[in-house]
Amino acid sequence: MNLKRLIGVLSVLLAASTPSFAFRHLQLGDRMKDFSVVGFGGEVVRLDSFLGGKGTLVAFWATWSPRSGEALADLQKLYEKYGPGDLRVVAVNLEQEKWEPGEIEKVWGFVARSGVNFPVVVDADLTLFERYGVTVLPSMVFIDPRGTVIAELSGYPETMRSEFWGVVQGVLGPVPPEASGHASRQPSGDDSTQDPNGRALR
Repeated sequence: MNLKRLIGVLSVLLAASTPSFAFRHLQLGDRMKDFSVVGFGGEVVRLDSFLGGKGTLVAFWATWSPRSGEALADLQKLYEKYGPGDLRVVAVNLEQEKWEPGEIEKVWGFVARSGVNFPVVVDADLTLFERYGVTVLPSMVFIDPRGTVIAELSGYPETMRSEFWGVVQGVLGPVPPEASGHASRQPSGDDSTQDPNGRALR
């Protein structure tokens, strides 16, 4: 069974049993252990290198996942608002379990077209997929500077995005002045009450 089909089956099986099923082996309050993955230039990258600021957002995604592009775009908007000083972001690609020649280039092409400028890495052998028990793509986990899980979001559903972004922006606080000068969209009032697209959170 390929990865796309496996995640689809897991999503169906777990959806009815729990409202939060992004990760079978990673829950709120857990410590997200350090990991090593391959970066854009082929270099080995560790999670610990992304920790800092007020928090780190780790997004798991794939090009074949319909909402992954939307999730990455919203992450980019948030990253532009807060910058790497307060918010660290790393997007982990979980494309498939077997790679054919030229397929990795397709992933990087997708990244380039998406316009994101935060770090993107590839979990080529699906070590993280198995370690955390990822069940839905895209899925996101927000961790504090020491790696403790603060919030999770599975599948990027419209009904749960506002709550997730509210937690994230509540931790990050107001947009820092040095970041607001190059933000793609400026918030009005308290930034913690808006999602990455500038919509008010209820």
